[in-house]
Order: sequence, then structure tokens, then C-alpha cells
Amino acid sequence: MRSIRFRQPARVTRVRRFARWAALLSGLLLVPSGCDDPESPRRLTEYPFTVATPSCGPADGPAMAIYLTPELATDVPPAVPYFHVYLTRGPAELEGRTWVWPSADETVAARECTVAGAACADSPAGAIALGRFATDSALPVVLDLRRQNGERVRAQATARWLSRQLFCG
Repeated sequence: MRSIRFRQPARVTRVRRFARWAALLSGLLLVPSGCDDPESPRRLTEYPFTVATPSCGPADGPAMAIYLTPELATDVPPAVPYFHVYLTRGPAELEGRTWVWPSADETVAARECTVAGAACADSPAGAIALGRFATDSALPVVLDLRRQNGERVRAQATARWLSRQLFCG
């Protein structure tokens, strides 16, 4: 007798995948309250807008840049001030994963640019969790990083995809 294997409809698997992703994000966002605690993460309220855009990676490969800005960016790089997260992989390889820096493979780096014409301040350590692109090209992002002064910053946002023509090399 041949066994019949029941296969769940694609919609059910997507719902389960979404539920797992939501559980992961909510776990990342559970933070002990404590306003007096200097280690307590704060929301990155000075940069309420987020865009994701294609970029040029090492050896002219695919990469992605994420910008957190005080105003909606329509071009990149945006006017200062902004946070810039640079990921050296294409969007398809990045979505649905968490990336940490510093790391041996140097997949991700972040910096904060606050003064026009001045050098940006690199973030010495952090992590970024990326969701999956929605049908409207929105990308859920959870960012947890350290500024150079040691301050821990956390931001949760939905990045708007900023499509653009690139010529790398």
C-alpha cells in the first residue's frame, strides 16, 4: 500500500513562516524597561524614515544600502544627518536573516553621518534583522547598534524600497 503524504497549501506555510518571523522580531524587541539604565536601548526617534536601495558591492557584485533619515529620502546618499547600513550581499540573500558586525566576512557595516563634508562615525558593533520584502516592496528592519560613544540604539522600521539605476565599476 502506498502512503499518501498530505501537503499543506502554500498559504498555510506562508502564515506559519510569517508567525515564526513575527515571533523572532518580537523576541528581539522585548527590552527590559528602565529609563535610568544607560544600557537600556532607546528608539531612534531622530531618524523616523527608512529607505532600502540597491548598491555596488565588492568586485562590483550586488549589495544593499539602508538609510535611516529625519525626512523621507528620494535620492541617495540623502542629506545629512542619516544612519547608513551597508550590506555586501544582494537583497535576495539578505532578507529573512539577521546580520551582526563586526564579523569575519564583513557582510555588514554601519555609520552615522551628522555633518555635511565631515567624516562619518562608524558604528563599532551592532546587528540588523531583515524581514522579507512585502508585495509593495516594503522591508521590515530591526536595527540594534552602538554609537562610537558607547550609546546603544535600537530602531524598528519598515524600509521603503528606493529603486534606482546603478552602474558599478
